[in-house]
Amino acid sequence: MGLARAGKRRGVPDTNGDDAIHHIIQQRTKTMLLRFPNVLGFSVENNIQPRIHFFRNEVGCSVEQLGKILWRLPEALGYSMENNLRAKIDYFKILFDNDEDDVKNFITRNPNIFSNNLQRNIMPKIHYFTHEIGFTQKDLRTFLVERPQVLSLSLDNNIVPKMSYYLGDQVGLTKQELINFIVDKPGQLSFNLETRIKPRIQILKDHGIHLRDAPVTIISRSDKSFQKWVEENSMN
Repeated sequence: MGLARAGKRRGVPDTNGDDAIHHIIQQRTKTMLLRFPNVLGFSVENNIQPRIHFFRNEVGCSVEQLGKILWRLPEALGYSMENNLRAKIDYFKILFDNDEDDVKNFITRNPNIFSNNLQRNIMPKIHYFTHEIGFTQKDLRTFLVERPQVLSLSLDNNIVPKMSYYLGDQVGLTKQELINFIVDKPGQLSFNLETRIKPRIQILKDHGIHLRDAPVTIISRSDKSFQKWVEENSMN
């Protein structure tokens, strides 16, 4: 028996053919309906078609991008076109200097942004990053396109405490150093302050190492990689 035949199992679609595509579509459709069965009550003419047209023709999403958006947030098929979808797309177009690719990548990676209130949730975070911390539009654009999920984090309970910690006496980064640190590795804000960030900063300090002298990946590294780097670079 040849390798090609030996590697194919009954019931598993050919991953190089159309069967695989249809299999993925079926599985994602099933998952979407299980997660949000209300979509079956939407009007094709009044709800589904206008929103698919909006994402495909006005935003410019590919079929694959649209599929990812609706698989992750099927509720979007019921959101207001003017007050939600178009309002947020217009806002991020301005924020991203009308770069359509950045807008499409941003909403594809985090379609849950459409479930957040623009005035009460999104805009205060943008204001904080730009006016309180000092992000330039270019910095913010790079940061958000790479890690759009940050806008789903709580400003008061997550973002502000972490940024304040990095800027405070315990770490002592300047605002520009913090911006560079975050932009170079946007995932930094996804780690828990008390159980991940503070303990690692303390270990660095115990070994005479300042965060600004450590790799930008120092917080995100595995425990083994972190310990290895600290041992190799300890000043004590």
